[in-house]
Amino acid sequence: MKSTRLSALAIACMVSSASFAYESTETPNRLEIGLEYGKAEQEYSLDGYSGDNTGDDNGYRLFGTYFFSANVGIRVGYANFGEAETYSEDFYAYVPEIDEDVLFSIDEVSEAKALTLGVVVSTPITQGPFEFWGEAGLAKWDVDMSSALTAPEYGVEIETFNDSDSGVSLYGGLGVRFQATPQFGMGLSAMWYTMEPDLFDETYDLQVQMISFNGAFRF
Repeated sequence: MKSTRLSALAIACMVSSASFAYESTETPNRLEIGLEYGKAEQEYSLDGYSGDNTGDDNGYRLFGTYFFSANVGIRVGYANFGEAETYSEDFYAYVPEIDEDVLFSIDEVSEAKALTLGVVVSTPITQGPFEFWGEAGLAKWDVDMSSALTAPEYGVEIETFNDSDSGVSLYGGLGVRFQATPQFGMGLSAMWYTMEPDLFDETYDLQVQMISFNGAFRF
C-alpha cells in the first residue's frame, strides 16, 4: 500500500514537472532589440499641385520592444531615411559676361529622420516558426531640405538654400519574421510615415515609405 502511494506521488511529481517545463517554454522573451534596413522613399506633394517630387535612399530603423504579454508590446525606435534627391532640373540661360548659353542645374535633397513610439500586436512566437505583426504610433520627425543651383559644366556652385522643420505625426506598418530560434528571427517589414513640413514658405505633405529586411533578438 505504501509502495503504491509512493508510485502515485512520483507520477504526480513527473506530470507536474513536465507541465511546468511546457509552460516555461510557452512564456515569451519579454525584451527585443532589432534592426530594419532597406529602401526609404520620400514623396513630397503640395495641395493643388498634381505632380509629386519623389526620391529614395537606403534607410534604417533601430528599435527596442517590451512585450507585456505574448502578443502585445510597446516599441521605441530611431529611424533614418537617408538623403533623397527629390527634385532635379536642368536648363540653359544666357550669361552676358561670357556671351553664351550656360547649362544650369537645380537639385533638391531631403534628409529625414524620426523617433518612434508605438504599440505592437503580433502572433506569439511560440505558436510557430513565423511571427506576423502590426505596429502603429507617433513619430517625432525632423526634415532638412537643401536646394542648390549649380553650373555643372564649370563645376561651380552658385547658391544653396537650406531649410528645416520638425513635428509629430502618425506612423504605422506591418511585417513578417521567421523565428529561427525563440531568441532570433529575421524577415520583411513595410512602414509608412506621414509628415507635414513647412519648407521655403510652403507646407508639404511628405509620405515616407520604407520596405526593409529586419532582424531581432529576444532575451
